[in-house]
Amino acid sequence: MIAAELIARRWRRVDVKLVIDGEMHVLRWRRGRLYLLRAIGHNPYPAV
Repeated sequence: MIAAELIARRWRRVDVKLVIDGEMHVLRWRRGRLYLLRAIGHNPYPAV
């Protein structure tokens, strides 16, 4: 499941909360570029 929600919209900046399969990501669109601010529930280095 994919869900997106607008968090904030300011001059030349848009913050979006994106949830993909239960993992939440906060993205920022600014000056034509997309940045990942936070990945919540995502562990890039899982325990072995």
